[in-house]
Amino acid sequence: MYLYAANTSVLKVSQAGGLGNEEIVYNPAQNVDATYYVRVRGYNGAYSDINCYTLHVETSASLLRESAEPMTDSKPEFVLFPMPAVDYFTTNVFYEGVKDLVCNVYNAMGQKLYSKKMLTQDGANEIRIETQSMNSGMYLLEVIDSEERRVQKFTVEK
Repeated sequence: MYLYAANTSVLKVSQAGGLGNEEIVYNPAQNVDATYYVRVRGYNGAYSDINCYTLHVETSASLLRESAEPMTDSKPEFVLFPMPAVDYFTTNVFYEGVKDLVCNVYNAMGQKLYSKKMLTQDGANEIRIETQSMNSGMYLLEVIDSEERRVQKFTVEK
């Protein structure tokens, strides 16, 4: 599920997957009237025009806090989908501002099979990696920016 601003920029993403509930909590910097859009995409590309979705929306004039502890700004999970990959997989990485980014794919032997440089935008950045040339097996996706290095395992199945 994706939450978009009126200018179509992605504000938040929820990717629980499967039959689980999706949830997005969005607290804008300023409490102003605004228009938002929600896009629901089926898990692993699934779509059903028979089974319905229920969307619950709650609004408030104050920020949501679930505990008395100070709010911290944490990045969303680094999720790859669909898994296992057949022809490709996609991930969304979140950044504040513009950054240089490098994506590398390694096989189980540690050999670099793929490398891509990109410039991020503020918010969600979708990265699609083609896997048609990869054999079935376990691989690593490495995403490196100027501040951190993140690694996630993924599987290719033919």
